[in-house]
Amino acid sequence: MKIIKKIKKLIKIIKKIKNNSTLIPTMGNIHNGHLELIKQSNLLSKITIVSIFINKLQFNSLKDYLNYPKTIKKDLKKLKKNKVNIVFIPNQKEMFPNGLYKHTIVSVKKTSTILENINRPKYLNGVSTIICKLFNLIKPKYAIFGEKDFQQLYIIKTLVKELNYNIKIISIPTKRNKNGLAISSRNNLLNSKNKNIAKYIYKYLLQFKKKIIFQDYKNIKKIKKNILKKFIKKKINVESLKIRDSKNLKKIGKKSKKAIILISVFIEKIRLIDNIKVNIKKK
Repeated sequence: MKIIKKIKKLIKIIKKIKNNSTLIPTMGNIHNGHLELIKQSNLLSKITIVSIFINKLQFNSLKDYLNYPKTIKKDLKKLKKNKVNIVFIPNQKEMFPNGLYKHTIVSVKKTSTILENINRPKYLNGVSTIICKLFNLIKPKYAIFGEKDFQQLYIIKTLVKELNYNIKIISIPTKRNKNGLAISSRNNLLNSKNKNIAKYIYKYLLQFKKKIIFQDYKNIKKIKKNILKKFIKKKINVESLKIRDSKNLKKIGKKSKKAIILISVFIEKIRLIDNIKVNIKKK
């Protein structure tokens, strides 16, 4: 496994590889969700490249950035064990040589100003910018992402299409632990008590999904209100709970066939997100 920290060295290696690799962008703190992506990558191509870069550009607060779990030694052991060929670990100066806030920003219009962006205004532009940089440097044949960050995934698919990247985006269903909690690096910030509370996020999403009748909008509001009461009882602070057309992230309309329920919550000071897909029922 090759560990690369400098862009110049990366470019030399990529020239030899050409476009025969699969890229998995991460911010480190490698968990079972990442390992599932790597497993799929090893089936797709001979060369798996994992990037580890905690992208300061996508954090809304310095505190959140500094608190993000950093486990590089453990990460490298896991990546080597799971047959990753190349790990790209640049620092902030390498990726933003002229300074973080003087850097060109990539913004996917409309989609990057809704939903997650309302509470995290820097997040989506930060993601699209760093993903474009990685795509330009590595030029992979495939790139693999999990579906937990659904809006992020949608934006990446959009920029690939609109900016004419010759890259196929592969999405993998959210990996969950035994009690249904979506696996995330932020789970490490939860104590045992809060981990037990967090299992209700997916449990209540499943209940919401089962009770929805999409053609009755008043009924949706009533169901949503009742579900929110359940979260409150468990001391889960719901920041946002939205239902959107999974094809375009717009509000559900008469032509909508599939939907996505998107949720963001706080358990004490830890922010978690999740989602669940729904087939729209017709009367």
